[in-house]
Amino acid sequence: MLRALFTKRNIPCHDADGSCKFAIGPHKRILIEQINNGLSLYPIQIPHYASVHYVGRWGTLSGRFCNAFLNIAASFDAPPDSQYLTLKNEYHELKTNSSEIIGVGLATISMCRIFNARLPEVSRIDGSGKRCDYRISKNREIIIYEARGREHKSDFTKAAKEIPAKKQAHVADYKYGIISSLPRDGMPVQIYFYDPPGDEHVNPPSHFEMLINTAKYYEKASRLSGYFILADKINSRINKCLAQGDWIEGELEIPENVIKMGDEYRIQNLSFWSAMQPAIAPSRDYKIGLRFGLHNRVRNYLIRWQINSLLEYTCPEIIDYEKKISIAQDGTLLKITSVA
Repeated sequence: MLRALFTKRNIPCHDADGSCKFAIGPHKRILIEQINNGLSLYPIQIPHYASVHYVGRWGTLSGRFCNAFLNIAASFDAPPDSQYLTLKNEYHELKTNSSEIIGVGLATISMCRIFNARLPEVSRIDGSGKRCDYRISKNREIIIYEARGREHKSDFTKAAKEIPAKKQAHVADYKYGIISSLPRDGMPVQIYFYDPPGDEHVNPPSHFEMLINTAKYYEKASRLSGYFILADKINSRINKCLAQGDWIEGELEIPENVIKMGDEYRIQNLSFWSAMQPAIAPSRDYKIGLRFGLHNRVRNYLIRWQINSLLEYTCPEIIDYEKKISIAQDGTLLKITSVA
């Protein structure tokens, strides 16, 4: 199972309805390259990219995340004679949970690659009614995308028909529907793009909105990392900024003992910290210990409330099988601490 998570795979990508040739903007070249060459990734990156944004059934963020990871880890298969990612057949409930999360993770990786976007620039669109799932604010542009994961090709028709209606609820520079094909019969996982053209001349997000979205993202990441007091302070400051309608400067008041909490993980001269107690995800055959963490620089930026610095921050992505670690470009760490 672990080898499958840390083995590089290629995900074939397709122009599902022939509309990608009508895509507009400088990103079109990367979109076409992805369709021609596929999306190269490590399977561990799929739950990592979905972790902060995914909203599941569990009552606590760490519980949802642990449950989601277990479902995905049990799904992945990496046959040594294939370059593609395949999925194992599972119980129905595991299929349902893992399909949704894999769909979110694949779509988010794909969009971040195509638009050269950072994870904190991605935000979940909340609300009711027909709407898309996610929004990217990048280079004074808005990108909207709908993410779906389906096991059977027969389920594509309904999902594809819903995409145009959901896109009509939004005004954006670019709008994408992304359906991931997730068969359980040994065939490879694949990505299908639908109807990418968007609108023109959309009002760009303000600097204030970008700061708020970034702070919200790292509030969730801090909570996943076990820094609950820091997350509460970030949330309180966000609410004050929103109530005032303006950005509030000034370092967050965090007790010294809270700053020193947690365990340090070092990889390639980078320091990451986690105060999250290892969450054990049991199954019939094994159990996984998980920890989520923050790059020390990110943690310091948050404490000092230097969110402007986080607008420009990018961490090198690192996958290390020996240490069982995934580092994402947002400065978060996902580590498997134990398997039995």
